[in-house]
Amino acid sequence: MSTRSYSTDDVRHVDAHRLLEHIGGYGMYEMINFTLVTTVNFYYAAAMFVMSFIEDDPHLLCVSNQTDWKVKDQCAVVGRDYVEERCDYSKKATLYVLDKGPVESLFPLLGLLCSSGLVKEFGLTFFTVGAFITVPFISMAADRFGRKSVILICISVSSMANLLVYVTNNAYIFWILRFIIGATSDGYLTIANILSTELVAQDVRDWYGLLYNVFWSGGLLYTSLLSLFIRDWKMFYLVACLPSLIFFPVYALCLPETPHWLCEHKKFRQLWDYVKISENFNARCIDLADCMKSEKRKNIVKCTKSPIRQIYEAFVFSKLFLAQMLINGFIQFVLALFYFTVTLESTKLTDDGFIGFALSAGIELPGGILTLPALKYFGRRTCTWVSLCLQGVFIALYPFTPYAWLAISFNLISKIFNGIVYSSHPLLLTEMIPTGMRTAMYSLVNIPQSFGIIGAPYLKYLQFGTTYVMYMILAVISIAAGLLALILPETKGRRLPEHINDLMHSSTEKTS
Repeated sequence: MSTRSYSTDDVRHVDAHRLLEHIGGYGMYEMINFTLVTTVNFYYAAAMFVMSFIEDDPHLLCVSNQTDWKVKDQCAVVGRDYVEERCDYSKKATLYVLDKGPVESLFPLLGLLCSSGLVKEFGLTFFTVGAFITVPFISMAADRFGRKSVILICISVSSMANLLVYVTNNAYIFWILRFIIGATSDGYLTIANILSTELVAQDVRDWYGLLYNVFWSGGLLYTSLLSLFIRDWKMFYLVACLPSLIFFPVYALCLPETPHWLCEHKKFRQLWDYVKISENFNARCIDLADCMKSEKRKNIVKCTKSPIRQIYEAFVFSKLFLAQMLINGFIQFVLALFYFTVTLESTKLTDDGFIGFALSAGIELPGGILTLPALKYFGRRTCTWVSLCLQGVFIALYPFTPYAWLAISFNLISKIFNGIVYSSHPLLLTEMIPTGMRTAMYSLVNIPQSFGIIGAPYLKYLQFGTTYVMYMILAVISIAAGLLALILPETKGRRLPEHINDLMHSSTEKTS
């Protein structure tokens, strides 16, 4: 019996989980949507790591124009009365700038050449601050108004803000734009992670790690390759961030709303349309009789509360769930701090900064390839805790290895394991959270990740005259996070929880 024997009223009892399982793991329509939402990792990687090229400090030479004014350092001159003036603003000196990177620095145009290191990192810092301040609200909007509408708004606003960077010559406006870009970019990335879970059956989600790494690495390599051909920082920034604007119509026309959200919010007409489109794409009929909710699940749905109420009750009445979410938040912090510290420092991995960055970007592909069999045979939790511990071990060995080739190998191997966790942990997290609060809860757990990103550029200042303290910090917190991950449940083989009642009444309900 096909869906053509049913009316729109009949889909009101459809179980989204059973629907996707009935369609099958590799339906063409579902796979296209799954691939489409993972492409946003390309844009996010480019929008973030473009800063590692244009925020590079150029060589400075301060030359005094008057004999009674002496050069104090590369940014200051001192007069007879010990009056000090900044070399880039003083008429008594001339500041010569020599860019050492493949792309010219933005600091001369924005007047930041002699600013403190803290101020110079504001481009990345404001990006991340925008993310953790606004993404929880964006995520709540996605739970309320739908994943598709909110992700389209985020992509469009982010693209327009990136275009405005091209015409700005003011540091304050630049930082405001980076705040907006960070807020909306992290918004569309968070929602895309949820979409990648809700659009396909469970077996297909194992492919998330591979696709994530392909598009993320593609964004990094795309940005690094542009640096070989474009020297002007504004043009470099524009071209690096242009793909999201070019492909926006594809998302607007092709991306569907998820069956899970449609069922949750009783959008039966849209769910009916989804079923018909899926039938046409996959060239097969769907028997809705096999996709209906069981009586047990109907009762669970009847006693469901609002998303905010669900979050409140989950934290108040389930101390274990609260502890698990805190552990997930710590893991997100460790992942981000590790990844961005190692990646930002990769330009020092070899004598040639481009080669070091390219090696660091390219090595992420093996991690994505290894994720596929690892998730299939070992599960989400095992991949997460083992890889966290191993990334800690290898990064601890890195600064103490006397041979350059071996040290580079340890650094890159640690990043492979980091890539595996970046693929396995989002799956573990999203499969633990009920649909009604999935996006909002995911964004709350991601807030510590933003602190990890903010802290990454400044971790190098904790070296205390050594070359290893930074890496030992990363090693210790990685192993600690790995051991804490053992407390989390294994979600492989379990259906997505639709409501908090699933966690309270049917936490052991299997996929079948």
